[in-house]
Amino acid sequence: MDDMSFVDAPELKTGNAFADYMNMTRFSMMPEYWTLIDYLEKKGVIDGKEFMAFLGRSLKTQVITAEHVAYREEAEQKLKDLGV
Repeated sequence: MDDMSFVDAPELKTGNAFADYMNMTRFSMMPEYWTLIDYLEKKGVIDGKEFMAFLGRSLKTQVITAEHVAYREEAEQKLKDLGV
């Protein structure tokens, strides 16, 4: 992770282009975070690949949750519009 390869890491892609863009923008502004991850990996405290997979799952969960809430609110509004 020395070279900020996380920006293009397929493990961090959520399938939502906007979320991916926002995550990569946010992550690119946090060099201390990635330096800490790199340090912990070099010390043998964490496995970099395992961490990236874990982070990717977390990002995907956030997107799925947000989409679920948005669709539910939309469906509820449609029901209200129909008088149900």
